[in-house]
Amino acid sequence: MILDVGEKEYRALPEVNYSRLKDFVNDPRKYYGVWITKDFKVDKAAKKTNEKMIYGSLVDCILTCPMELDYEFLITTATIPTAQTLEFVKSLYKNTLHYSDEKGVLQVDMDFLYDLAWKDSGAKSLDVIKKKFVEKGLEYYTELRNSGDRLVITQSTYEKAERLVQKLREHPYSSGLINLVSNERFTVKDQLVLTGEINGIEVKGKLDKCVFDEKNKIIQPWDIKCSDGDEAFLYNYTNLYYYLQKAMYTLLVRQNYPEYEVRPMSFLSVDRNMYLAPMKFKASEKSLEQALKGFKKEGRSYPGLYEIIEDYKFYHEHNCFIDGRRAYENAGNIDIEIFEDK
Repeated sequence: MILDVGEKEYRALPEVNYSRLKDFVNDPRKYYGVWITKDFKVDKAAKKTNEKMIYGSLVDCILTCPMELDYEFLITTATIPTAQTLEFVKSLYKNTLHYSDEKGVLQVDMDFLYDLAWKDSGAKSLDVIKKKFVEKGLEYYTELRNSGDRLVITQSTYEKAERLVQKLREHPYSSGLINLVSNERFTVKDQLVLTGEINGIEVKGKLDKCVFDEKNKIIQPWDIKCSDGDEAFLYNYTNLYYYLQKAMYTLLVRQNYPEYEVRPMSFLSVDRNMYLAPMKFKASEKSLEQALKGFKKEGRSYPGLYEIIEDYKFYHEHNCFIDGRRAYENAGNIDIEIFEDK
């Protein structure tokens, strides 16, 4: 199904998204804590204090849905602290959410939270780190608490993201894609929301950019990724399961637009520091097949989308998130592997 909804409505859709599947395959136990027992507070705290993720989301928003900026982000006048003070603030905010009720009322005293944050920060002295917190981190912590679902950014971060977007609009490697707008031949859809079904589970996706070649009846989906250069993108492609997103989104577009030839989703890789040129990583049908069925890289096996979905259904049916499928199927008896002799 093709839906015309904003970010808030998209998040409320019940279908499984790429992030949920990624969390599941990466760590079923953590997935259980966030998605099954619904401890979204810890997950929210991690996302709202992850500077790289926030910056990537900001660049993406400026590029593809600037009208959502005020809904997604809060520009703060606070200075974001560094080093141990920042770790102290992150822990304090995480535990503030964890120990607050549904109305946001704290259920423990602040001294208890200070003690937890001190241990997480690695600081030697509680008194010293609390003093630094009051001087350099209190305003940022307060903004985090009062920001609701919005991500907290500084004015300098916003200006840096705008400079990066401008570079993408001007650079010959990216300008053709970034500046393309709908015309007589092409239809360009940003933040396209789709739902569908893959191997028995209902899924959803929000695609950064889809280019419809109306003359040749071809669709090219794109996703924009901020990283620390090409090598970082290639690492993230496997270890952060970008390939899983590619497989899932490509199938969703093919389901919803059967009258078009839908090419595998490709990526625009953007160097967050603006040192390296933007690069387009174009996907082939072979790479899509690997993303669907799995592959090996440097001796490590990576499960494909189909295998992940089957595991996802199995874990939910048998509720074996804590012990794992292997333990469940073998009733807790695992043979020690026989390795090759020297």
